[in-house]
Amino acid sequence: MKKHVLLLGVGVSSFTAILLAQSLPTTVPSKPHLLFAGVQHFEDARRVFTIQGKEYVSFLRLSAAESAKAWDPSLPIPISLEHAEEAARLELRKLADDEILWRFSELSIARLTGKNAYVWYFAVTLKPVTAPGEKRSDSFTLVMDSNGKPGGIGRLGP
Repeated sequence: MKKHVLLLGVGVSSFTAILLAQSLPTTVPSKPHLLFAGVQHFEDARRVFTIQGKEYVSFLRLSAAESAKAWDPSLPIPISLEHAEEAARLELRKLADDEILWRFSELSIARLTGKNAYVWYFAVTLKPVTAPGEKRSDSFTLVMDSNGKPGGIGRLGP
């Protein structure tokens, strides 16, 4: 029995050492804060998307979201759909040559836990127009603050 416990301890220690020795590529934003003892820590907004088989992440730092003008959800949204789409298209052009073939798909509103309150941000998703019967899983999502200022975009993986 002691031998099994010892082997289990060595296995867990080895796995932990391997896990901690790995590091993320520099283009990936830092790991989000985790919940600890029921208290939520500050966080960043992140959305993962794929273009031509390559994964990317769109992110907005909490500090950037907090520096934007605060939005009260009882008021109309502070950015227009036209502005949101234009901002997303500008960023998409940096990653795809066929931006003109993409269409506005979704606008979502979400919030982050800030220092004194909730901080609202927006995410715009564009998807390529496909021919009948064509399957394409590409999408592009841009997160932006309540002023309509885009966050960053980084590449995931090799």
